[in-house]
Amino acid sequence: MLVIGLTGDVGGGKSSVALLWEKEGAHIVDADKIVRELWREPEIIEAAVTRWGSVILDSDGSVRPQVIARLAFSDVREYRWLCDLIHPKVMRRMERAVFASNRWVVAEIPLLFEVGVPWWVDFVVYVTAPPDERLARLSSARGWGEEELRGREAYLLPREEKIRSSHWVIENDGTPEELRAKAAELAEMFSFFSEPIEVTVSCGSEEEARRLSKAVIDRRKAACVHVYPIESLYWWKGNVEEDHEWEVSFKTVLPLYPDLVGIISKEHSYEVPVINMASVVKANRDALLWLWEELSGEPDNHAHRS
Repeated sequence: MLVIGLTGDVGGGKSSVALLWEKEGAHIVDADKIVRELWREPEIIEAAVTRWGSVILDSDGSVRPQVIARLAFSDVREYRWLCDLIHPKVMRRMERAVFASNRWVVAEIPLLFEVGVPWWVDFVVYVTAPPDERLARLSSARGWGEEELRGREAYLLPREEKIRSSHWVIENDGTPEELRAKAAELAEMFSFFSEPIEVTVSCGSEEEARRLSKAVIDRRKAACVHVYPIESLYWWKGNVEEDHEWEVSFKTVLPLYPDLVGIISKEHSYEVPVINMASVVKANRDALLWLWEELSGEPDNHAHRS
């Protein structure tokens, strides 16, 4: 599983990128959506009413987000209290949602660096845009002016610091088509190495195991192969057999599995080679990049990576 932490400038266009990636097959886990769900829970509402009074409620008892925002951003103590109330619950729910998915996951978290990048995020992508374009979007969508934007950003970490801490930066400074192209380029890479796998098969001799390994490596259908001796006990045509065999283990990615099976089936001497595939739940980020760079056939020429 691959988890991309998606964040960026206020009004930079990260939600647009998330929607584009969803169309490419990503599962989106949206922090803002979880926040909205939390604000419907009695214990959260009660805590906020105790802190700020019933002024935060509409006549039907639901919260008034604009009032809460005004109170929270009026004083750093109020802002920190609200963060302590909401953020831990949001991150716990996001973690559960992430590990319930079996696709590549995009965790859209506006305050990703402010709350701390969680251990389950593999890479961070930051979406940025020119200030005038961000202000135009925010004015149209939320009615914000420059003073409101500056006031909100005063509570955030410096954007330059967040950009330096990100693995890729998407510059949303052109047309929608240009943004789509930039998002698609990264989506191709993320989709490719989102499901690392290990494939194993047994061979009757060390010579065959090494020949099979070389055939796969030469065709770049695996990035690494391990070969080691094993003792096997198995049923074959009604009899129990006992053999010295050699097991071959391939490190690769799911899109290459059909090609890998084809090579093994063609090159193997057994009548019935047993080919097993195991999904790798998590791999370190350097290993994922290594798989991409060695198996995709493309140089790493994407957006900035720190």
